[in-house]
Amino acid sequence: MRRQHTPEERSKPRAANSATQDASSSRAGLPVRPGGPFPPGSLLSLQRRLGNRATAGIVSSAAGPAPAPPAVPTVQRARQVGEFSHRHEGGEDRANRTVLDLMTALRMHTEQLYEQIRTSTSKLAALESQAGEAANRKIDLTQYNLWSGPEKWADHPTLGSRYGGRERTGEYLAHQAPGFTMDQTPEHFKALGQLREAGYASPHNLPKDPEYQKDFIRWLKENEEKGVAFDAKREQDKFLELKAKGAGRERARTEPSGDGELVGWHSAQFASAWEPTSDLVAENAALAMIPVRSHGLDDPLADGGGTTHPAPAGTVQARQEIPMIIRVVGRVADDLNANVRRRQEIAGLAADEETGRELALLAARAEEGVAEFRAGAQRLDINLEREERARSAELMRTGRQAYLSAAGRFDALLSEAGCPAAEPWRD
Repeated sequence: MRRQHTPEERSKPRAANSATQDASSSRAGLPVRPGGPFPPGSLLSLQRRLGNRATAGIVSSAAGPAPAPPAVPTVQRARQVGEFSHRHEGGEDRANRTVLDLMTALRMHTEQLYEQIRTSTSKLAALESQAGEAANRKIDLTQYNLWSGPEKWADHPTLGSRYGGRERTGEYLAHQAPGFTMDQTPEHFKALGQLREAGYASPHNLPKDPEYQKDFIRWLKENEEKGVAFDAKREQDKFLELKAKGAGRERARTEPSGDGELVGWHSAQFASAWEPTSDLVAENAALAMIPVRSHGLDDPLADGGGTTHPAPAGTVQARQEIPMIIRVVGRVADDLNANVRRRQEIAGLAADEETGRELALLAARAEEGVAEFRAGAQRLDINLEREERARSAELMRTGRQAYLSAAGRFDALLSEAGCPAAEPWRD
């Protein structure tokens, strides 16, 4: 006859099984407390549900020594995956990996964006390697000021009356505004060095090419646009004709003098030094998300009518710098929007309604900031009204701050919950 166990003896295996279950839960990083499960409703519950400093499925030890393992190891799976993974299908482990991958991808992408800002900013401010004029200079990187119309034009015999004084020139206005101008950057001093090496003793004031050379270059461009085939004899005759007219002669020479002549040499030297410099500084300012303001293109004449600059559309600012800034800011904004979409996806995975709503609001504010930053750069377009263009830096500044502050708060909330997140941006 089989011996009947007493009630006390029958209860002992159950107690042992219960202890084994608690030990397994502790080793799996699941909190065990007499009071029952942790209440939802805060990001801190995420850390407790998923284990210390983990998104999901990461093993961590509970407080206190773990009891000896059972004779036959068992796998203890969490029934609660976590606040950011409950909507995924395919099992708890797959859900855990998906959420962790999303957050890790967001952190890496955000850190790349921040590194781009830092690198581009350092290129604008790195004057320590420069000598001479650049030594001991300080640069205010809160705003980049473009300008056209030098102060010397205020004393020009024909242009001076347009300005009425140097205080109305683009150069003066840009230097009085908060922020920096290109002539404070390392690239400016490199361009000056290039011109000195080319033989110019005063690189700030290069000689002008003769007008007949400019007329000849314009004539060549017109022929090119019309599709006129190249003819060396015809073009040589045209050059000699324009040169003779420039010298006040009625008839052009029909044969060259025998000495060669470099056409457009000074203009080419100027362009090779300053045009790449203008492009590079504008590009770095846009990549660094620095607000940009334009000066000297559409300021009113001294008498109140028209604009001070005689040919704004032909300036380096209008032809190169502004298009470069608008184009690069567009690329930056596209990258920022990709970052925002990652944030929106993570916010949509929150099981806790309050947490999800807060993260979604931060993602939406970041998206609004990106749109405002892009719109500010587009206000630089010279075809817009002066009042609209004057707000470019203001919009870019508020948009930049909106994105960085919202993204920083979003990442801080993830970090507080023990999730992978980038360090918030610090200016």
